Amino acid sequence: MEILQEIAGFLRGYWGLWLMMLFVGLVLWTLRPGGRRKYDEASQIPLRDENGNGSGKE
Repeated sequence: MEILQEIAGFLRGYWGLWLMMLFVGLVLWTLRPGGRRKYDEASQIPLRDENGNGSGKE
């Protein structure tokens, strides 16, 4: 049980670093070059008409 307390103390001391690494990782994942097409397509979802052709014209 002592080992768990030591591990918890170690992790508790570096929580800010863990959160910063998570944030940077998520930003890099979002801005990666291969994701642009997927995000462009997703950004057009609200503009599609009922037929789903993506033209946005009625």
